[in-house]
Amino acid sequence: MSTIELLSMLLPVSLASGMNLYISVLTIGISVRMGWVENLPSELQILGSLPILIIAGILFVVQFFADKIQFVDNLWDSVHTLIRPIGAALIALAMLTDSNPFLLMPGVLLAGSISLVSHSSKATTRMLINVMSPFESFSNKTLSVLEDSLVVFLTYFAIKYPVIAGTFALCLLILILVFTPRIIRWSFFLFKAVFYRFKGVINKITENELLPQPHLILLDNKTPEISISCRGQNIKGAHGRDGYVSLINSTLYFTYNKWFRPRLWHISRERIKNSYFRQQLLVDIIEIHYLGEKDRIKKVRLIFLKDRSPLVERLASKLSSIPAK
Repeated sequence: MSTIELLSMLLPVSLASGMNLYISVLTIGISVRMGWVENLPSELQILGSLPILIIAGILFVVQFFADKIQFVDNLWDSVHTLIRPIGAALIALAMLTDSNPFLLMPGVLLAGSISLVSHSSKATTRMLINVMSPFESFSNKTLSVLEDSLVVFLTYFAIKYPVIAGTFALCLLILILVFTPRIIRWSFFLFKAVFYRFKGVINKITENELLPQPHLILLDNKTPEISISCRGQNIKGAHGRDGYVSLINSTLYFTYNKWFRPRLWHISRERIKNSYFRQQLLVDIIEIHYLGEKDRIKKVRLIFLKDRSPLVERLASKLSSIPAK
């Protein structure tokens, strides 16, 4: 194999190994054993041996079921935080042993790093779905099947058509890196949610939270009936941002900071159709369905830390009493 083909193969295999190391090993091993690919580096031929295929197969079966059970998948991902990058590095070592020696160490380090990025993105996304999604079980199973299918696709095409697979994997890696800041923000929110889950057992907030003065100015200094800090989802211009939700005269306001300036989003009483209150393990969620532009039904989600539960219950009760139009 040429150096370009080896490096092109390295990227998708490392990316796939970060999501599911055992399927990657099985895909390469079965392809080698069945003779589906030719001209693979000689050191990779060992993956087609029966003992490795049996071990990878057993571990894949365990992961297949663990990956589809809420929070068990998070525990499994935590255990594999080092296993997947190390596995990707070992595969890279086997791929590059017979190539240019100057590529060996950088290639191994690059493979481990790409695998770690892929693993971290997957693990954080799965944790967010478990905590935030109202359809955790369905989302888990669907996403797990999609991930497994993507891993098989990436790995097989990497060893069969390395340049094409490498180009696709590079685009996928760039996409992951673009969304990394947002993933990091949600990761911090998860850690905060865990802390306030325990805090809420000891002390809950029952009085309205005070809004910063710039936020009050946006509300014309009106006194909210209820005001709570939260994180918004699907709010135009404020998706994933922290702010304050306030209820004033049956109108819901969300004030937040963006580009160092306070901003305002609101829903009038006439536009609210329905609201749903869900209590999750680490957060409380209020989902609001409202009439948007061109009379289309849209929805936003407000995510609250657990120590605000009494206030959130009050807000949910108020919203549910607003008659649908």
